[in-house]
Amino acid sequence: MDRTDLAGPALRRGVLMCLAGAIAAFACFGGVAPALGLTFDPDAGDLGPPIPDTIPAEGTPTGDAFRFVFALLTGASEPDNQTLAERFAPVFLDQLPPPAIRATARQLRAALLGDRTPTEFTVVSATDRRLVVDLDGPGVRVRTRLTVHVDEDGRIDGLFAQQAPSKVPLEGDSWDAIDDALAELPGEANLGVYELVEHDGRLGVRTIREVNPEANLALGSTFKLWVLLATGEAVRDGELAWDQKLPIREDRKSLPSGPMWTDEPGTEYAVAHYARRMIEVSDNTATDHLLLEVGRERVEAVMARFCDEPDRNRPFLTTKEMFRIKLGGDVELRERFAAADPDRRREILAGDLPEPNLMLANVWLRPVAIDTIEWFARPRELAETIAALEQLALEDGMRPVADAMRQNPGIAIDRDAFPVVGFKGGSEPGVLNLTWSAERRDGRRFVLTLGWNNTEAILDMMPLIALAERAFARLAAEADE
Repeated sequence: MDRTDLAGPALRRGVLMCLAGAIAAFACFGGVAPALGLTFDPDAGDLGPPIPDTIPAEGTPTGDAFRFVFALLTGASEPDNQTLAERFAPVFLDQLPPPAIRATARQLRAALLGDRTPTEFTVVSATDRRLVVDLDGPGVRVRTRLTVHVDEDGRIDGLFAQQAPSKVPLEGDSWDAIDDALAELPGEANLGVYELVEHDGRLGVRTIREVNPEANLALGSTFKLWVLLATGEAVRDGELAWDQKLPIREDRKSLPSGPMWTDEPGTEYAVAHYARRMIEVSDNTATDHLLLEVGRERVEAVMARFCDEPDRNRPFLTTKEMFRIKLGGDVELRERFAAADPDRRREILAGDLPEPNLMLANVWLRPVAIDTIEWFARPRELAETIAALEQLALEDGMRPVADAMRQNPGIAIDRDAFPVVGFKGGSEPGVLNLTWSAERRDGRRFVLTLGWNNTEAILDMMPLIALAERAFARLAAEADE
């Protein structure tokens, strides 16, 4: 139910996306500070380190766009509404108006750069309309890949900030060293590395590596894989169609992540659109529409095929129900729900639940009942879910399953080593899960899943991302051994 928008998708024109898990879901949708009335002047003030000659020159569309965005991101400039309206294309501003651009830039600055300004610039690719630059330097919190796209008039119509590939040498690393680093994380963590293998015409999993495999950890939005599988099977069985239009319903709207909570009731989208938004940007409103359309019972039955303790996930909560229980302000209700068996929980859900408190959501800075009120799975259970999704995607008419899974790789992954990548992650305070399917260049297919829970403190996602990078590097290296 990501409180954070885990792993923003690849560059999509007209939308500013945020680094996975680093930014509160409300960064792009609320909490907007008032305009400061500042106007960008490239010749005024300290704009940080000199921009190197490797960056396209001033006076070029991408060169000017990069300098503008860099000053905005580093805080050297905070342009007023008029300046932002002039520099960004209408298609971008339709999705993110000037006040939200400033607010999001502040959030990105805090999450990616901390209080330091990048001093190292590496041009990854450059065309007349698109520039990709890695930013780094001493003290920078996250090595950042900044992608800027301009339209034919030189206005910014696409902007994406994400974690850049690590510069840390990975030669000499080992699975044992990865295991040791995982064990040092506070709280409880697990890891599973599996190969997808075919047996009797069906995909299954072969264990390559497991750490703490019996840890049945909270998943956050990774549970949406079960909703995707239930949706795909409903389409396959003729109960739904990918092109069937479903209207947005007010009673099925949730809170972010995802933008569909802002859509007007009655707005119609195809089932395939809901599925893609549910996985690609972890849209909670899309999730709840699909979960309730295919039926809670069907989703529970799908989940139970994989989970050894299915009652931990019963009744299968919508994201809105989770927000109501955790952020409704009724502590007694939350405690009763946590202590109840599945039947009593269903009775509680059928009653009047408080609406989630948006003020509580904005200051949700500690774990809340993550060991009792969440969605839970072990590493192998997630791997077997991925295998079922990959199997379903091979069937006639099931291309939207693969499309949903493969839009967002989660982190920067070497696509020469892994040309096909699917991803779903999840988070809330105290919870982080990262789960991938990946086809290696030699044609072998793998599942990598990492989970981390801490009932006492919020999590810094970067250590788990670093372990994922190392695991992918080991898998890539083994193709050459």
